[in-house]
Amino acid sequence: MTQTQTGAETSAAVTQEVDVPRARAAARRAGHRVEAVSERSETVTTWANPDGTLTTDVSAGPIRFYDQKLRLWRDVDVNLSRSADGSVASKAHPQGLKLGNGATRAGKTASTPTASEASTDLVTLGEGDRQIPLQWNGTLPAPRLNGTRAEYVNAVSGGDLVVEATRTGFEQFVELKQRPAGEGYSYTLSLRAKGMKVDHQADGSVLFTDRKSRKTAVMPAPVMWDSTVDPVSGEHTRKMRVTMKVLQRKGYVDPNTKYPVVVDPSTSALSSLFDTYVQQGKVMTNH
Repeated sequence: MTQTQTGAETSAAVTQEVDVPRARAAARRAGHRVEAVSERSETVTTWANPDGTLTTDVSAGPIRFYDQKLRLWRDVDVNLSRSADGSVASKAHPQGLKLGNGATRAGKTASTPTASEASTDLVTLGEGDRQIPLQWNGTLPAPRLNGTRAEYVNAVSGGDLVVEATRTGFEQFVELKQRPAGEGYSYTLSLRAKGMKVDHQADGSVLFTDRKSRKTAVMPAPVMWDSTVDPVSGEHTRKMRVTMKVLQRKGYVDPNTKYPVVVDPSTSALSSLFDTYVQQGKVMTNH
């Protein structure tokens, strides 16, 4: 038995065309809107309507990206998955987000990292010469994956290291499950970026500029909050600043602090560093 498809059925199945004129013609024949692929961007989708008008949808964040290797547009999917070789990455991330797969040996418990320990790749953005790796001083356990979230359980003493994949980059923070001993603790993140000048700003943020002193990215001042929330808004009401030192080698000791406590250095701004080039540099941040 053979099955044939009429011209009307073929027209009705069309959902996109290469440019606006073809999309308008296809929409008129099909009786529904047809996307003009030539007008696509990371955040913009343009449709031709059956009456000849155009409709443009603009998204607040990227919904697709152009894959240079495959030479086609791909829908963004930042959910994390683990490959057969153990590597962890977002399924379809605009900046090729990859995460450390953990290096803690069986039977060994992760402890609070020190500046003298070897660094482990935590997050990598970009490909080839344009990679920007963020490193963690010390070993890491294998991450526990849940959608866009990777949890490195007990990566610090009494706390978990968490990386959250976003459409523009990532967020990294530490969730303390209990009060730190003594005066608290610190941890070190090592960022290798090419051609970056790094300046610590008066408001606690870190400014990245290129060789021509053009602003490239900002890492906002880190903050921390406990588990106290407003019952109406659901917002965290107890927040405070976290000390961050750049290019150098304190805590939450209030007895009213409600654990767990989250320390958030907000590194998602690193995703905007990709248009920069030049020499090798290294940034160390202590929290």
